[in-house]
Amino acid sequence: MGADFGYGLGKTSGSVTDSMGNAADIENGSRIDQKMRNVLGGLHAGYNYQLPGNLVLGVEADISAGNLGSWSGVPVSEESTATQWLRNNHQLESDTRYNWDRMITLRGKLGYSLGRTLIYGTGGIGWLRETQTRNQYRSVDAQNRGIGSALEHLFAEEDRKNRQGFVLGGGVERAIGDHWSVRAEYSYARFERKTFSFAKAREGVSIAYSDFDVTWHDDGTVSWEYVNGPGSSNIANGRKVRSDADLHNIRLGVSYRF
Repeated sequence: MGADFGYGLGKTSGSVTDSMGNAADIENGSRIDQKMRNVLGGLHAGYNYQLPGNLVLGVEADISAGNLGSWSGVPVSEESTATQWLRNNHQLESDTRYNWDRMITLRGKLGYSLGRTLIYGTGGIGWLRETQTRNQYRSVDAQNRGIGSALEHLFAEEDRKNRQGFVLGGGVERAIGDHWSVRAEYSYARFERKTFSFAKAREGVSIAYSDFDVTWHDDGTVSWEYVNGPGSSNIANGRKVRSDADLHNIRLGVSYRF
């Protein structure tokens, strides 16, 4: 049993729709493509058995965690005299934080012993715990079509999912003394597609408003009419994020062998 420390390079990608399956977050192409990079640390425990000769069979379980996450935002897209100003000042209609909380694997090992050095391959199943947190914003005042020059935070929603997948890798381990060993290992994990749901997500940022449309006719006359809008921030059309994930992990470890 022992501990390890390394660096993870992950990616999650997929599509974004509203609750009815229509394309949403158009400004981002209705997609998410996020890279997750950070340090990881964890614990491992297992059992190795050397067959007659140099072949070694083993089984191992581990758990890893770290601040492996990413963030994406959706720019304001509704038509208004204030829209460009909001976009230029990087104010968003929503943003989402993606966090990979922890990963657990259960793997078999097949190795070849070179005296005090073991070269091995490994493979098995893994579970990834992911949390997505979405923030919704809306306009503070209604200067034009319900959109003003500033936005405020409306609410946050959170959804968690456990992904399952496969893990493949390999490494080299070197015995130091009778009980201690050090190792370097690389692994690749691929996790299944999951759907994260945000039922309260709004259509946009505008608030309820009253305005009027002016029409100039060919005969020189003018007509106008009042327009009453409910405000897109009052329309809950939801979001569904369907994505898969994969992770490359390079780590060093130290083990105590009983």
